[in-house]
Amino acid sequence: MASRFGGRFVGYLRAYGPGAAVAVLASLSLTACFGLGKRDDAKDAVLTGAFASELITPSSLARTSGAGTRMRLKILFPSSTAVDTLNPDDFHSARSSGLNRALGALDRPYNTVAIMALRRKVASLCDTEVGQGDHSNLFNLSGNVTVDLDGDPSTHGDIVSVGPALLFDETAPADPATAASLAAARRAWLTPYAPGSYEVQQLKATYDEVFAIAGDDREAKRAVCMAALLSPQFWIGNPDESDPAVRAAVEIGNRVPTMEELRQLHDKTLTLRAFVSRLQTEDGYHRSLHLWHEEWLGLRPFVN
Repeated sequence: MASRFGGRFVGYLRAYGPGAAVAVLASLSLTACFGLGKRDDAKDAVLTGAFASELITPSSLARTSGAGTRMRLKILFPSSTAVDTLNPDDFHSARSSGLNRALGALDRPYNTVAIMALRRKVASLCDTEVGQGDHSNLFNLSGNVTVDLDGDPSTHGDIVSVGPALLFDETAPADPATAASLAAARRAWLTPYAPGSYEVQQLKATYDEVFAIAGDDREAKRAVCMAALLSPQFWIGNPDESDPAVRAAVEIGNRVPTMEELRQLHDKTLTLRAFVSRLQTEDGYHRSLHLWHEEWLGLRPFVN
């Protein structure tokens, strides 16, 4: 297994050059290296958390970092009512405590404790931000969103603009369940799934089942919220062409890719090297450089 990882890593370096070595390292996920996630059998497309946790050895490349996890959740749940749940300290390697230490741990474990910590956050967010009235961006298909990650508009690099979940030549599905499931799949898993894809249809089946029982759109969306954010695709990624770019954007770009960027990466009209070069011109990249010692080495801040 180690030799497969090494071969894939060397392949990335040969393809994208030594200048992108750090970005590629940050962008790698074990799903991309070992092919976990979507398999030949469509029934295996959505792995259970328990199955993935048994297969994936804890590693700093296994899942999104604490800061990256908080950033992605903050983009999905920007409301002021989510501030306590998304306290930055809970995702920090030095300042987190209790169960939350698994979220901010430098080795980024993907084990039972880490999944429990994420589940507690996700359950709270899906309840208050979706189940009690949708204040989230998770089901926002067409809107452009600007999110202040730390609540201070003057902070350099902390304002993130998020484009629509629809591609420029698409229209929203007429069926509310399909529209909600498509938005959740794309926003949570950062992949331009088609409305009829297996992944979207699995979320739609969850929506339809809960709606048939509860008769409430909010309860159906809350169930989809839980299913999307507790799937390995959220924390680990997807084993496809765009996964390294997603990891690079989250970990060193301090943002998420747009759906158009993801489509271009899938279509190979945008290369990883060109995408990383784009990230390096943006404010989020400079903020990541300023804070890299905290996230990768666990050091406390030493400059303002």
